Amino acid sequence: MGDFNYRFKTWPPNNADSDITREATEFYDCLEENFFTQYVEECTRKDAILDLVIADEPDVVHDVSDIGTFPGSDHQALLWKIQVKTTRDSISREIFDYGKADVKAIKRELQSVVWDDLFSGLSTEQCWLAFKKQVEGLQWKYIAVKGRLNKRKKPLWMTVAALRGAWGGLGDCWPPLWPPPAATWHAL
Repeated sequence: MGDFNYRFKTWPPNNADSDITREATEFYDCLEENFFTQYVEECTRKDAILDLVIADEPDVVHDVSDIGTFPGSDHQALLWKIQVKTTRDSISREIFDYGKADVKAIKRELQSVVWDDLFSGLSTEQCWLAFKKQVEGLQWKYIAVKGRLNKRKKPLWMTVAALRGAWGGLGDCWPPLWPPPAATWHAL
């Protein structure tokens, strides 16, 4: 959304309108060619639609309305609703348990590879992909896998020390934030 300053009188624009510049026509054509949808249909400044709300999904914006002049501006303020669907999926993934890896078998297989033959005639990128494929194959063959449900115990932004401090654990925060001190309530 924003103030695009193309002087559209209507949306979609009327090609017979003499106020529409070549750039404005190209802008409209670009939106159409890339399947964007513009939702403002009323003038936002005097007799022109200058402010546009554009989305790449059809029917995601609803109820665009003019809520009056924007303070300190000669444009009308717009209000609209956006329909967004969100889901929260628990992702189960497998991770390697390197503590149970058969390191001797991995070393033995890596030593048995004839690297010159494997890399012969390959570009640097192709050599890297061949090496990566060898190592990943050995991981799956010789390292135990354990499943893990991807549930976070803390927000991404929080450090482990802050989490421990918040729960009154062994963190560096003092006094501990949890449990809260016993509150004394006085009747007023």
